[in-house]
Amino acid sequence: MREWSRLARYVKPHWRTLAFAIGFGGAVALLWSGALLLTYPVIKVFLEGKHLGSFISHEIETSTEKLDEARSKLNQLLVENGQEATIPAAPEASDPASAGDSAVKERTVSVPLPLKVVREQARLQKEIDTWARKLYLMTWLESRVVPWLPVDQFRLLLGLLVILLAATVLKGAATVLQDMLVGRVAELTVMHLRKDLHRHLLKSDPLEVAITGTPRYMATFMSDTQQLTQGLMLAGGEVIREPLKAVACLSAALMLNFRLTCVLLIFVPLAGGMFYLLSRRLKRAMHKTLDAMTRIYQQLEETFSLSKVVIAFGTQRDHRARFRKENREYYRKALQIVRIDALSSPVAELLGIGAVMAVLIPAGYLVLEGQTSIGPIQFTETPMNFTDLALLYTLMAGTLDPVRKFSRYVLRIRQTGTSAERIFKALDKQPSIVSPPAPVPFPRHSETIRFENITFGYPQAEGESRKPVLTNLDLTIHAGEAVAIVGTNGSGKSTLVNLLPRFADPQKGRILIDGIDLKDLRLRDLRAQIGIVSQDIVLFDDTIAGNIFSGVAGHRSSVTTAEMEAAAGKSSVLEFAKDLPQGLETSLGSGGRQLSGGQRQRIALARAMLRDPAILILDEPTSAIDAHSEQAIQRALKEFTRGRTMLLITHAMSPSLLTFITRIVVLDQGRLIADGTHHELLAACPIYQRLFHADPRRAAA
Repeated sequence: MREWSRLARYVKPHWRTLAFAIGFGGAVALLWSGALLLTYPVIKVFLEGKHLGSFISHEIETSTEKLDEARSKLNQLLVENGQEATIPAAPEASDPASAGDSAVKERTVSVPLPLKVVREQARLQKEIDTWARKLYLMTWLESRVVPWLPVDQFRLLLGLLVILLAATVLKGAATVLQDMLVGRVAELTVMHLRKDLHRHLLKSDPLEVAITGTPRYMATFMSDTQQLTQGLMLAGGEVIREPLKAVACLSAALMLNFRLTCVLLIFVPLAGGMFYLLSRRLKRAMHKTLDAMTRIYQQLEETFSLSKVVIAFGTQRDHRARFRKENREYYRKALQIVRIDALSSPVAELLGIGAVMAVLIPAGYLVLEGQTSIGPIQFTETPMNFTDLALLYTLMAGTLDPVRKFSRYVLRIRQTGTSAERIFKALDKQPSIVSPPAPVPFPRHSETIRFENITFGYPQAEGESRKPVLTNLDLTIHAGEAVAIVGTNGSGKSTLVNLLPRFADPQKGRILIDGIDLKDLRLRDLRAQIGIVSQDIVLFDDTIAGNIFSGVAGHRSSVTTAEMEAAAGKSSVLEFAKDLPQGLETSLGSGGRQLSGGQRQRIALARAMLRDPAILILDEPTSAIDAHSEQAIQRALKEFTRGRTMLLITHAMSPSLLTFITRIVVLDQGRLIADGTHHELLAACPIYQRLFHADPRRAAA
């Protein structure tokens, strides 16, 4: 229930709309029970051939006689037992209020009465009250309703059917309005919840996002939120409307015969226990199904994102087999939900029929035998007739149908609760990389970057072990240096520079910029001074200009178009943009895949330049581009890196990079093994010698 209480906070701003929806649900329930109550006059007119006016007059006469008879018996009982008896006059038919107010006057008991006499007195008093209420109702109908009824039987029946049709139309209109209002509340609620979820996930650690994987987030955003929307619409619509319909019919049945209807309530705990067991099984099955759907998302993402590799190497059969396996697993899990859902309706119907039979069997006995009690249990004060039995059956059926529908809704609501639980679990997952409560002011970097005794290893699954990626690494970089970090695959180059913007924190050691520990800085202030150009360029579905402006998204209003165009010119973006139909305003589409790798790399460099960072991180910026683009990028870097601290990651050094690189650091298996200039390392470091003499494109591949 915790997830529902949290959902209520999102629903609360829309409580007025929800209140109107509930009001329309109540109107549906009243119209539903009112339409069923029309069974009584229809039976009287259509089956028994009685005019309602004459029937009501006959009921008034009968009620008056029965009331007088019951009073007479009560007075006689009191006189026989030494009590004062007063027989009040019977109420006039023209005075409805007098029928309801008539009762035996207060008496002063002079001697204690035997228990048997007291019981009989109580029974007679109840009988008096019953006939008095009926007399009042019939008298009111005779004075207020009968004058409006047509005399002709067919017209009367036609009028009743028109009223039934009108009630059905109004009920349908109220249902539509309720569903529309609830749908509005559900969509607004999920929209705000999705917005909060998106905002929260954007604060997640990049390392956590990589480990969790895109499919898990996509399943949460798509499958779970869709299930939640449907569940909220159900909860505010049918889950409110159907119980109200059942309560309205049950209330009418209680008024018709309280004792017989109470038999129905015996089945409530039994039904509650059955649905509790089914909902528990459903929750477990729902969790497994959602996990299976996440694996399908993962399989699809892998297949389509690597479609070129799949086609080139002819691995379609392997991918089909893996997808078939995951799809079959999802089918098995989903079938468990189908079985539980299918079982709920027959169970509810069986319990409902059992409850109705428990009411109608004694009711049928009372009607057929003309009795008011079965053994020592008295069920009615006055004998029931076939019309009463038909009306009671109709009201029981009117109660059973909403209960049967509600049984399916209960399980679907449990499914919704499972989806909400997964969503709030994602919202509750706090990032490990956060800004400190009292951050230290961070002026523009001007002194040193210091890695002190850094040890770092990526999180592993339970039961697995893996050696650290970085081990006891010490490195100092001075402001304004252009440092190349080289090494073979898996040496820890990218991991080292990813610690600088705090994409992750080392398990041991600390990193300082100008003597300030990174953990003492506000993340926004730290990352504002760092520009990153990665090997895998990610461009947004926007224009070229929009992608360049994304480097200063938080401060775009303070950056002019002229500054953006200047950055595009320095990075040689204008060189190819001028040939495009709309220049810098050309839309790139998803990922900018219509551009070459070199063109995308230049846009990424322009994005970093516009940011004007004090520290520039370049991760293999020329590893997979043509020679012309490589020369253009290196020219731009040579000019742009002046006065900035630059960290360049590469598998291999080339002569062109040495024109602006001032220092080279060599890593191997997570350790710093060499540090110096190109000539020093070429003479003393075998690993560097191999990397320098290797073909850069072959090494990158």
